[in-house]
This record gives sequence, C-alpha cells and structure tokens, in this order.
Amino acid sequence: MKSIKKTIYLETITLVIVGLLMLSTVNIIAQAPETTTNKVITQTNKTNIKPTDLANPQTLENKKICSQPSNTLGTSLFPGITPAIANSGSAMVLGWNDVDSPNVYFSASMDAGTTWSDGIGWTIEEPPTLPDVDGCGDGRLIATMCPNGLDNDGGAGYAIQISDPSDQTTGYYCPYYTWNDVGAGYTNFIDVACGGYTAADPAENAWAFGCYSMIGDHGNIGGQTGFFSYISGSEYSAWIYTLTDTPGTLNGGTSTSSDIDQDTLISYAVYNYVDYNNSGYLDIYLFMMDFGQWGTYQGSPIHENAWETHLITSGNNNNLDVSAYKDNVIIVSERAGNIIAYHADDPVHNGTFSETTIITGAEQPRISHYGQNKAVCEFIKSGVVYSTVTEDGGATWSTPEQVSVEESIQSTDVCLMGSAYESDNTIYFAPMTIKTPILGIESVSGGVGVSAVIKNSGTGAAENVDWSITSTGTIFVGKEKSGTIATLAPGASVTIKTGLMLGFGTISATITAGSVTKTVSGKLLLFFVTKLA
Repeated sequence: MKSIKKTIYLETITLVIVGLLMLSTVNIIAQAPETTTNKVITQTNKTNIKPTDLANPQTLENKKICSQPSNTLGTSLFPGITPAIANSGSAMVLGWNDVDSPNVYFSASMDAGTTWSDGIGWTIEEPPTLPDVDGCGDGRLIATMCPNGLDNDGGAGYAIQISDPSDQTTGYYCPYYTWNDVGAGYTNFIDVACGGYTAADPAENAWAFGCYSMIGDHGNIGGQTGFFSYISGSEYSAWIYTLTDTPGTLNGGTSTSSDIDQDTLISYAVYNYVDYNNSGYLDIYLFMMDFGQWGTYQGSPIHENAWETHLITSGNNNNLDVSAYKDNVIIVSERAGNIIAYHADDPVHNGTFSETTIITGAEQPRISHYGQNKAVCEFIKSGVVYSTVTEDGGATWSTPEQVSVEESIQSTDVCLMGSAYESDNTIYFAPMTIKTPILGIESVSGGVGVSAVIKNSGTGAAENVDWSITSTGTIFVGKEKSGTIATLAPGASVTIKTGLMLGFGTISATITAGSVTKTVSGKLLLFFVTKLA
C-alpha cells in the first residue's frame, strides 16, 4: 500500500454533488531481513476543517468487458501491467491496466483464485491507469484509478463501488467527479489510492464504501500536493480536502496510499512530499480521520475528527503503502534502495513511530495485515517477488521467501489471499503461502432468534475469535449476544445464535466475527424472526 516537526495547517475541503455513474508459489530463501530499528518521533495534531466549493453532477456510462485468455491458476491471467489486488472476506478482486486496448479492468475470484471472471471496465475517451482496490470487510470492495492527463485536466475522480464482485451487471458502480472545475481546481493527479470499511449503520453501507487519497496540482497551493476525499451521503455528494493552505509546504509528492482500520474505523492516508526543512528529502505526511463518527457542516454530513502527523526521516521515501488493523499501523517505503517499515500502535493518541529496515537492495513494497500485529510485506528484489511477515506489529520480519516463478517482475501487490504481479506485460496470481484464516459470514437466518454461519475459508486455523450479534428495534429480550470461538479449522463452519428474542416490528441485526461484519434487517413477530435480508 507505507525527529518530529510540529505543524498545524488550516485545511480546506470542498463538497461536490455528482451524478450516479454507470460507469504457484515456491519457498526459496532470499536474504535474511535487516532489522535495524530506530525511533521516529512524531506528534499528532488535531486539524481544522473549512469547506469551500460546490460542483454539479457528471455522468459516465458504458461498461466494457475484457475476456480472459486463461482461467488456470499459476498461469497468466490477463495481458496487462500495474496490478492491484484485495479481498473482502472470501471475495477477491484484481485490477490492472490493459496493454492491448488501454483501459483499466477489474476481475473477481470467489474461489481463492482458482478461477477468475472476465474483466470489467468503463468506456472512457481518455483511458485511465494505475488501479487501486481495497476490501470493506463485508464482501464489498472499493476501487479507483488514476485519470489520464487529458481527462478533465487530470482531475477526474473515479469512486468505484463493488457491492457484489460476482455480478458484473449490477455489482460494479462508479460515481464520477470532475475536480478540475471545482474552486481553484484540482488537476493533474499522478497517484491515487483508496481504503474500504464497513459502517455500523447498514443504510450507510449502501453508499459509503471508504476513502480516497490523491496527489495532484491545486490552483492555490501548488504542484503535486495531497488531497483526501470521501462520499458523504446517499445523494453521492463528496468532500475533497486540501491538506495545507500554505503553498510549497506539502508539494513535490509522488506517492500516496490509504487504508481504514476495520476494527477502529480510523482512516490512514499517507503522502510523500519535499521537506525543505529536512535537506529536501521526500518525507511522509500522515492524515487520519474517524470514519465511525459523523457531524454536520453547512447542512451536509461530514467526518469531524481528523489528525495529522509528519514522519521526518533520513532519505527519500517513495512507493508508499499503508496497512492498519486494531490500532497497529505499518507504513512501508522504498528509501535509498531499501525497504523500510514505519510502525506504531494507535498513532492518533501515541505519536511515536519506530523505523525498521526490512531488506536492502529491493523496491516497490506492498503491505497487508492478516491478524492483530501480523502483516505480510511483498517487494521486488533483482526482478523477483519476495514476501516477509511480521508478528510483532512491524518490529521484526521473517526471512523472505520467493513468491514469483517468473522473473523480470515490474510491479506487484498483495492481499490476505495471495499476490498479483506483472512480468512481460502479463498479470499472474500466486496464492498466499502463509497459513492464515479468512473468516466470512456465510449466511444469516431467522426463526427463534437470529443465527449466523461463520466459515473459515483460509488455510490457517482461526483462534479466539470474538463474535457478537447486536440487534436494534422494538426488542425486549435478546438484543445482544456475544461469545468467543476458541478455534475454527480451515474449511470449517460454526453457527452462532442470539437465542430467544422477544419483541415486534422491524429489526436490524449486526453480526460481527473478528473483523468481519454483516448487517441485515427483518421482522420480529413476538419471538419469531423472519424476512431477514
């Protein structure tokens, strides 16, 4: 995905109204990890937010299909470059840039990468590049892509929402924003990223999939500065943030990444920038926001709580990626030919990051959590993809293992279920060799109370999984039930239940197992639950 200088910026946001758019692995030792560790002292500051402009709707239509030449695991999937991959429960989505007919496409696998759907994209006159995709945790995914420089002056924003990866007719939807004609103009996006989440309110999940970060130019602030955005309501209005009001202070960026901690719902967006107060190095700016809280500003919903941190380092940080889970935040960076991990616990309240060198002589790191304080980092070394894992929040890393059989790898990405990489303009998928559990809520049913089937579709056992079923409505007995699944073997399922519920009328039930959440609604007729959906 990525000494302290205290700075408080007056931030700017813009609200935009937009229309709805129809728019095989081997284990080979590489090199022992380098685990030199230093402290990077930072200070987190609460930020101020000021809105600016309003824009009118735009509409983009016409989906297009990219047929798959092969469905065989371990062989080429699609001709293409710059892959991005993510999973949401057992659903996995791959994004890539097609080289034969320039465009960005997305393909889904519902069986751990054994088979993949044909790719789906949109007909765009000036084709985009550089896809990004992230899971929301409940089967939905969020995606985006970098606009062509000729597409609305490079200021087109694609907020792709994947509600059902297996349904290419109605499961892929893309609100579209023309940021170039808003206020002083947001143009020339050169890197974009997204992070997904599941809200507690099921109605919110119909339109609120996550956040977007971009690097581009702004009419008042300057070139290659950071922006942040999210959809703020069911009408698909969207806020955009500038991260400084002072020209030159956050300019010269080349890389951004975003993630939302699906346990705490705190978002983390990272950007590099030229720090003229630190020898002109590309340092890291971290912008954090609470997606679990809503307020109102000038009549529109807004996330009111946000924080910022600067990581002042000893070199140029490029190719950033970030992953967060249960307050453990790991930013990976390519710095002077080495892969660096900056890691912290709860940086909103604790401003100290530690710095660990994962490996030397490597490039293009990608990071993904697979448990509490557990994450996998992939990188390219001598044209080959390797992976390494941490089980202590980023402080130490395992000896790297080779992932790709092919060589001359140009780019890679990783998720809980496997990795996608590019070799000679061809996209490959390799399943994850780490034994990890993948929890999913397979089904929810009514009757005497609410029941849910929890399945582990991963390759490792799930242990000590906290679960809960919380219901709202006119309920007198049985509103909440919780427990712990001691162990759930790979491929195994278990049913959790509320037991007897008493009440009447419409109810909503939120089922949580580990980091996986699903919300359904139905009817409670005294003690019998029906019509759950």
